[in-house]
Amino acid sequence: MPSSARDVTDHPNSGALMPYARNRPGAKVCHNGSAMKPGPRLTDWLLLLGSLAFTVVAALLLVAGRDARGAIACLTFFGMCTAVATWILVLKLRMRASADAVRVSIVGGVAIPSRDSLRWIGGAGLAVGGSILVWSGAAIGVVFQGLSVFMAGAGVTLMVLLATKRVGGHSLTFSPEGLRVANGAESFVVRWTNLAAVDAAEFHSNPVVLLHVRDADEVVATAKGPDVERARRRVARMIQKNRGWVGCDVFFIPYHFGLDAVLLTKALAGYAAHPERRAELALHWLPAGDRRDGDSRPGPE
Repeated sequence: MPSSARDVTDHPNSGALMPYARNRPGAKVCHNGSAMKPGPRLTDWLLLLGSLAFTVVAALLLVAGRDARGAIACLTFFGMCTAVATWILVLKLRMRASADAVRVSIVGGVAIPSRDSLRWIGGAGLAVGGSILVWSGAAIGVVFQGLSVFMAGAGVTLMVLLATKRVGGHSLTFSPEGLRVANGAESFVVRWTNLAAVDAAEFHSNPVVLLHVRDADEVVATAKGPDVERARRRVARMIQKNRGWVGCDVFFIPYHFGLDAVLLTKALAGYAAHPERRAELALHWLPAGDRRDGDSRPGPE
């Protein structure tokens, strides 16, 4: 395995994709995460402080009874911005706390499901917040109301997709063979021997983990599902899209699975670089009645 990950900052779409090294001269994004210095950037703090300041001003205007609808619109919009900025800061502060981890282990054979509740919260927030902005945005302008309709529509669309199982339902499973990524009844495996590099990065300020493989055809060949050929075509399209969009073969947003990006990067890199550690990923059984879907607690062997 190479000593460092590929530098993706030269990718044509790298304006949105920002490896930590790009914002910290002297640091290098390594496959084992050892040289990464994750954490909030100055812009993250400025976004939080600016959103919070406008939220407070809007609240004061509402209390003073001045232009109630306009104040509600500003309070709603900047309140949502404050919530998002706070969430991003919490994630990045947790990642900074994880940076000193030397060895990360995962219990194998247990599916780690995506936390679709977070998507439901996001969809509901967009739908409710957008609806309030549509009602109160008349005091600001038609363009603002139009954007608010789009926001509310996006929230409703997301919830419909979740309800119809078109979005969500993913899981990650570590095994001695590799990392299995499942989407409903379909899945594929990134074998440890095929994993060339792992990067922790930011995509639109969201922490993400990027996987670079040696042989994409091998990943496609591992795809399985009710219709194997269809599953393989989907994996091939996913890899093509990821290469054009973010400059890697496979990527995911760790907090969708309740995971820390830095710890996950180190775990993946560790198993890829140290074959002797993969045996610990054999299925660990839990006592009857104690096992829950996605539970990573080890049980007696």
